[in-house]
Amino acid sequence: MQSHTEYYDTFVGFFRNAFEEVFGEEISEIEVKKEYEKSGYFRIVYRYIPENYTLKVDCHRKLYDIFITDDEGAMTNLYRVTKFDNDLTQEKIREAVRKVKDIVESEDMVLYIYRDNKVYRKTKDGVVRRVKK
Repeated sequence: MQSHTEYYDTFVGFFRNAFEEVFGEEISEIEVKKEYEKSGYFRIVYRYIPENYTLKVDCHRKLYDIFITDDEGAMTNLYRVTKFDNDLTQEKIREAVRKVKDIVESEDMVLYIYRDNKVYRKTKDGVVRRVKK
C-alpha cells in the first residue's frame, strides 16, 4: 500500500514533469514546499522567464489552482480565467499547465492588483485601470 507521502509525491512529480514538458527552458523552479500532514498541502513555484511572472501551484485536499503573479503583485489564477477540472490526475494536471501556458502567452491576459482597498486590472502592456463596482 502506498504511503501518504508517496501518494502526494506522485502528484508533485506529475506537476514538475508537466511544467517541464509544456514550458521547457522558459521556466525555472524556485521552490517546492511539501506539508502533506496539513491536508495534503504542497506548493510548487516557478519563474516564467520571458515575462518575469511567478507561477505558483497550490494544492490542498487533492484540489489545486495555479496562480500567475507579476513583480508588482498583480495576479490572477487559472480558475478565474478559465474553468478547468482540478482533479489530481496526470491528464488533468497536464491540461491545466497547458492552459496556463496559453494564458501567459496571450496578449489579452489581465492581472488584478489591490491598492488602497480598490481593485485594478492590469493588462499585459502595463495599463492599469480601476475596476468599477
